Amino acid sequence: MEFSIVNNPNSIKYLVNLSNNSGYFMISTYTNYPTDMAIHINEEHRGKRLSYKMIKFLLDQTRDIFSPKDKVYIDTEASEFKFWSSKLGMENTYDETGYEYGITFDKLRRNIRRLSGYNSGTFSHV
Repeated sequence: MEFSIVNNPNSIKYLVNLSNNSGYFMISTYTNYPTDMAIHINEEHRGKRLSYKMIKFLLDQTRDIFSPKDKVYIDTEASEFKFWSSKLGMENTYDETGYEYGITFDKLRRNIRRLSGYNSGTFSHV
């Protein structure tokens, strides 16, 4: 996995790319909008727990950037909503924010450690 930061005039994107362009996970901060995240894994690489690994890796890389009480949101129109709500414990925030699900970074970090099987430290790049 490779971590990068992309600075744009109105946003900063924190990005993890899988090798061979097989997927990515990104958290974006904006000047006038809530922090959001996006994920994509190519069809042939799904079911290999790469989502957990990418999310955990990016959360480790950005530990000093996002405080535990900061919130991150996602629109789940084209993704498996049960992953975000049931597995990651994200809460419905559509009426409040216009995003379908939201969660604090602290809760996301705790849940992803529990679900990924990595309870301490970071794991190696895949």
